[in-house]
Amino acid sequence: SLSLSLILILIFILIFYLFIYLFILFYFILFYFFCVCTNLLLQICSQLEELDLTHTAADDACVTAVAENCLKLKQLELRCSNVGALGLAAVASFLKGLQYLGLARCSQVDEDALEGLLSSPTPLRHLVVDSCGVTDAFLLQLSSCAPSLRVLDVSYARKTSVQALVKLVKLCSELRLLEVWGVGLTAADIDRLLHVRPELFLIGVPVDRQP
Repeated sequence: SLSLSLILILIFILIFYLFIYLFILFYFILFYFFCVCTNLLLQICSQLEELDLTHTAADDACVTAVAENCLKLKQLELRCSNVGALGLAAVASFLKGLQYLGLARCSQVDEDALEGLLSSPTPLRHLVVDSCGVTDAFLLQLSSCAPSLRVLDVSYARKTSVQALVKLVKLCSELRLLEVWGVGLTAADIDRLLHVRPELFLIGVPVDRQP
C-alpha cells in the first residue's frame, strides 16, 4: 500500500541520516584523539634528551622537525641516515644544548652541510664525522666554533692535512680524544700532534704511538 511504502521510505531516510551522523561523529572523535596524541607526542618530544636515528631514512625534513620540537636534546645519533645541509642547519639553529652529534657515514653530509652545522658557536663536546668528507676548512672552523669539544672522530677524512689537525688540537683546549682511522697519519705526524698535547689520546694509530 501507499502508506507502507511511505513508511519504508521514511525509515530509509532516517537510517541514511543516522549513518551520516554517526560517520561525522566518528570523524570528530578520531580527529580529537589525533590532536590529543599529537599534543602528547609533542610534550614527550619537548622533554627528550637523547635520540638515536641510526640506520633510518631520517632526512632533512625529519631532522628539522626533531630540532624544532626537541629543544632539550643533548645527544643526537644520525649515523647512516639521510640528513643533509638543511637538517644540520636546523640542528645548529635550535639545539643550543646539544653535546653529542653522530654523523658517521651520512652520505648526504658534505663540506657545505658541515659548514652549516658551524654557522654559530656550538656547545658540542663529542662530534663524530667519520666518512663525511671533512676538509681543512671545516677543521679550522671547528677549532673556533667548538671551544668545549673533548672527543672528535674524523676517521677517513682523507682531504685533511696534519697542519689543520695540529691547529685544531692547539685551539681546542678541551680536546682529549681524536679518532683518526684511515686518515693516513705518519709517525712524524703523530709526533707533532702529541708534541702539541702530550695527553691527547689517539685512536686509529699504532699502540706504541699513544701518549
